[in-house]
Amino acid sequence: MGEFGSGVQLGLLDRPDAHYVIEILHLHTVALGVFEQWPILKGLGFKHLFSWAMAGLFLFKMRFNNWYINFIQDALSRNQHKASGVFAHLIQAGVGEISIPGHNRSQMIADGSFMTFTSSDGLSATLSGIQHYLGHDERIYQKLQEEILSHFPHKERIEFGPELSACTYLSACINEVWRMIPPVLGVHWREAEVPVRIGGFPIPAGCDVGFSIYALFKRPDIFRDPHKFWPERWIPGVLPEEEFTFARKMFNPFLTGPRACLGRGTATLTTSVAVANFVKGYEWRLAKEKTCLCDMCTRKDENASSELMLETHFSMPMWREGPWIQLRERSWESSGT
Repeated sequence: MGEFGSGVQLGLLDRPDAHYVIEILHLHTVALGVFEQWPILKGLGFKHLFSWAMAGLFLFKMRFNNWYINFIQDALSRNQHKASGVFAHLIQAGVGEISIPGHNRSQMIADGSFMTFTSSDGLSATLSGIQHYLGHDERIYQKLQEEILSHFPHKERIEFGPELSACTYLSACINEVWRMIPPVLGVHWREAEVPVRIGGFPIPAGCDVGFSIYALFKRPDIFRDPHKFWPERWIPGVLPEEEFTFARKMFNPFLTGPRACLGRGTATLTTSVAVANFVKGYEWRLAKEKTCLCDMCTRKDENASSELMLETHFSMPMWREGPWIQLRERSWESSGT
């Protein structure tokens, strides 16, 4: 997302010396989740206690600050006069190159950083979900692979456009991953300012209200076989029209209204491009010597569910490691491309 958003190659995948950045971002996400559920803790000084604990645990606080400052400066220099990423207009507004009311440098840095790091979490979770669920179902894996290769039979990198938009099974697989692993997963509380009734239940003023989108997407009265990974549910004509329409109406993985995820359009674009290029560029399977966090692997029961077990902090789904896969770059010589 650093490269897509601002044209900066962070190199976090191939630089072991930079892996501490991921660990610190993970801890910050955990802290955000704790303070969101119990905001009173911030007023009691726990925010500062957490900062000191993190610094003492990793001894990387100053190193991370320097890394972050270098990232911001690199992003500014690459986008101040020309666009090198999708956040270029945000950066140019922050440095005064273009005028957007109410926008300044500090707002630009806060917004740009938030969107870069949170969108990378959502993208990584989606790619992990694709690898996990397709690794457990050869039929789905082959069907998606055939669609991508039929639309893009040559070695060149896939970019977003009409040809990619025509890949309906790709969209169905991504939607199904987002149903199983919603990118906006946490319960975000709202305080009722006036008495209100929700679903027949009286909510007094001052009461905090929230709901789990994860639980919503697992309701059998909305989604048939809700714990089964089944992309075909998103293909028109597979389900009865009324059932399909209702499921589509209830499927809002990035929420709706004024509190909807700011980067939902960007997430759809980047995820489609990333998944398509991964499926096209590599052949993969689950690593036989490793297990993942699902009943099928831990219980070794062919009738067990392959649903991925995860945890959530703040809004993002996450797990400490995996899925473990074996992959190889696809060979194009045999096709003459």
